[in-house]
Amino acid sequence: SDAHIPITVMVPVYMTISELKEKISRDYGFHPALQRWVISKRLAQDRETLYHYGVRNHDDSAFLFILTAQASGWSCPGCTFLNKPTRPGCEMCSTARPDNYKVPNIYQLDEAETRRLQQEELASLQYEQSVKDERERNFQELLETDSRSLVGNVDELDCAICFCTTMPGEGAMLRECLHSFCRECLKETVLNCTDAEVACPYRDDAYSCNCKLQDREIRSLLSQDEYQKFLELRLNIAESRSENSYHCKTPDCAGWCIFEDDVNEFTCDICNETNCLLCKAIHKGMNCKEYQDDLRIRAQNDDAARQTTEMLDQLLKNGEAMNCPKCQVIVQKKDGCDWICCLMCKTEICWVTKQARWGPQGAGDTTGGCRCRVNGVLCHPRCQNCH
Repeated sequence: SDAHIPITVMVPVYMTISELKEKISRDYGFHPALQRWVISKRLAQDRETLYHYGVRNHDDSAFLFILTAQASGWSCPGCTFLNKPTRPGCEMCSTARPDNYKVPNIYQLDEAETRRLQQEELASLQYEQSVKDERERNFQELLETDSRSLVGNVDELDCAICFCTTMPGEGAMLRECLHSFCRECLKETVLNCTDAEVACPYRDDAYSCNCKLQDREIRSLLSQDEYQKFLELRLNIAESRSENSYHCKTPDCAGWCIFEDDVNEFTCDICNETNCLLCKAIHKGMNCKEYQDDLRIRAQNDDAARQTTEMLDQLLKNGEAMNCPKCQVIVQKKDGCDWICCLMCKTEICWVTKQARWGPQGAGDTTGGCRCRVNGVLCHPRCQNCH
């Protein structure tokens, strides 16, 4: 444009061109990047002073040219609308701002844009706070749910077992698999279960859930008596499935143990009676020989003793019991390996060969006994480790 306006500016001659541009920017609003000064027919450089370009007197002239500022902003690739530089998306169609666009360093925000950015910042802070609050609520809800023994159903459901409609809170949702049922059906599932672990009862044509009910869920579904019976069932199942288990011989006693190969006695924690694992009997105050001799004497007049004696004789005949090769007391094999030790004379015995494990010199003497593993040869083809 050919428009020009004369102005008078009072400045010291040693002011740099850069400082002069800043003054004009403050006084008249023209950004320094848009100013071009021509003094003494030369384009003035920012680092030089007015004095350098010959300015000496108060009436010396300098020419300021203002560049035409290009329209600031980015053109929307979708609708071509010219958006303000700081907008992240098109004001018209919401298309995202191009990734390669950068807000100019000299760009100055107008009042409306400043207000919009402040509102966006406030909205962002409010959103972050709402997310934080929601996260805290979810965490507290999770803690509250975890503290319950049984998680109730949130929505109305049709029980997959009895097909009855169950209202919210009247059913139960299993923690492991999130399947929901009415409480009565879950209770019956637990009571009728014959396994140590209760599986989720959900079944359909394509899928059978194998998740397990947690103990606290089972405890919440059952009464105290029912839960106690359930625990007893679990113990009975565990006992029946344990190879080295032994049940106390005291009548109606629920005590039992899992024994190691070198253990021959079991003191019951419930009735405090000591069980002989070799005789498979309780003979308080007597050793194995005294007990077996007493049985033979009492068998003449005592039916129970006679039956026990006959049982021992049958065990000897069937090979399920044997006489100790040293003291002749009757011993029975426990579950596990082929090594047993006579409680009377402490002789180590090889069950499969029915001989002493070692020779006359005791442990380690292979001149006698079953001679197992001498020259790498087992004492018997069916030897199951006689130590």
